[in-house]
Amino acid sequence: MQGMQLALARTPSFAINRQELGWLGETVATKTALVRIIAVLLAMLHAALAITAAMEKSPTFDEPTHLTAGYSYWLKNDYRLDPENGNWPARWAALPLLWSRPVFPENAVWDRGDVGRVSENFLYRSGNDSDRMMLQGRSMMAIVGAGLCLLIFFCSARLFGPVGGLISELLAVFDPSLLAHSALITADITAAFFFIAAACSYFRLLNAVTSPGF
Repeated sequence: MQGMQLALARTPSFAINRQELGWLGETVATKTALVRIIAVLLAMLHAALAITAAMEKSPTFDEPTHLTAGYSYWLKNDYRLDPENGNWPARWAALPLLWSRPVFPENAVWDRGDVGRVSENFLYRSGNDSDRMMLQGRSMMAIVGAGLCLLIFFCSARLFGPVGGLISELLAVFDPSLLAHSALITADITAAFFFIAAACSYFRLLNAVTSPGF
């Protein structure tokens, strides 16, 4: 029996089968890479759509406070402004301001921690280019929105395969609510990103951990 198996293994048909399996593996790897490239391009499209939709819109009532607070965290290492909305989103949005270094006012309203008045002075009464600063902050948040779309793709692809992942990502990329929030300097898009990341991680944990003896 062993001699027969060795003889079959040496036949040309067996070699051809091995070549076909290698070609099949390369094809699958190529398709997987292509799907991931498409996923990245879709995420970039989402970011571009979000930014261009927000470029001609005035700031929402809370965007100036988030941006001002984030810049003060970097500049002063002080957390008196807007502490209830999270540190990371505000810092992330204000990151480009560390290169442009706009003037930050320190006066009585800063001493009182009046975030509304401080943000008004910072954006509109200190000679800073408010439109440029808002665009920089919104661009940073759009990156988080693109990351959220990619996260949706990878989580869905683990459950439903690459095609299912792309379908889920397409729904996210063109979702009006997500597009409306992706380029806003708020904590909403980062909260959505980390909630989904936590849910996917918890799901993977539940499928990986088993009890002893089972």
